[in-house]
Amino acid sequence: MHGQPFDTKAWAQYWATDIGSVISLGKPIGFMDQGRDIKGIVKGLSLGFKYGAIIGQVPGWHYWLIGSERFLQFLHDYTNLEDPIWELLKMSSKALEDWDAKSADPDDGSLLHWVQSQPDLASPPLTRMEKINIVFNDINAANSVAGSSTCSSVLTTVLCFLSLHPSVQRKLNREIVDWEAAGRLSSPSTYNETMKMPYLQAVLKESMRLCPVNPIPLDRVVPPGGAVLCDKFLPEGTRVGVSAAALHHLSSLFGADHADFRPERWLEADVETLKRMQRGYFAFGKGKRGCAGKATAMMQMSKTTVEIMRRFEVAPVPGAPKWRFKAWWLPEHENADLVFRDLKY
Repeated sequence: MHGQPFDTKAWAQYWATDIGSVISLGKPIGFMDQGRDIKGIVKGLSLGFKYGAIIGQVPGWHYWLIGSERFLQFLHDYTNLEDPIWELLKMSSKALEDWDAKSADPDDGSLLHWVQSQPDLASPPLTRMEKINIVFNDINAANSVAGSSTCSSVLTTVLCFLSLHPSVQRKLNREIVDWEAAGRLSSPSTYNETMKMPYLQAVLKESMRLCPVNPIPLDRVVPPGGAVLCDKFLPEGTRVGVSAAALHHLSSLFGADHADFRPERWLEADVETLKRMQRGYFAFGKGKRGCAGKATAMMQMSKTTVEIMRRFEVAPVPGAPKWRFKAWWLPEHENADLVFRDLKY
């Protein structure tokens, strides 16, 4: 790793997926230990998000594609594509078996532990399959799929932006050093400590502004009777969505330099300008439909960014094509390899 091109995108996904598994099942899947995509889960998730980006805009196609048993059978018979959802379901079932066999940590802080230790969770008591469904839905929807993919994408984005902006990287390093010297930053850092670091949070926010984790609209359907939005009447059944990628580039919200990576904008703005930017900041959605996992995501991204940047300086690979990303359901990063070197204070 030291001084050599490092596949930041892949390892960020391994890191985040293992963390999601620990939260749900109490133990990692093993991506970090093995340093590879186990059973094609990461590849399968990436393809699934691309599929969702397209079918989310033309949902009628789903019935004829993944929504069709015949099409799924065709994929099974004539391709070598792995099914990440099936693999995660098997892992959930195996984790429950390990718990029943008393071979699992009895108090690992996982969702599985919580489900198993709540005899009054439901009446009548949950069946084994119902428990598997709860744990599987958590690892599938909240942690190892949605949570891991979004967190890994943001971590990749943050590190790539820092590599391209050495002055920002130096300021972040200085904040870490100063907070350590003042006794305000532990090793390893805590969630509460990192959330109070103003420049770190500005770097994360600016990274997610320019490369939001959901760059395409997440549509809503106008309810019966219609609705009035921005002084325009929309009939019932109309699909309405907001693209964070477009919203975050409005000069009326973020200024004439909206295309520039400048974390200072979040720290230097006057009260009214900051309120305006906060209203237009859509990285986690807004309102009742906002991201339910925001706190967990910010914990992972804040703590991990600090632990990396207190140890390394990052730079682009010399002579390599410039990092870029494409807007699918999640950003698809290209040329995200970086060079990590020991930080010299």
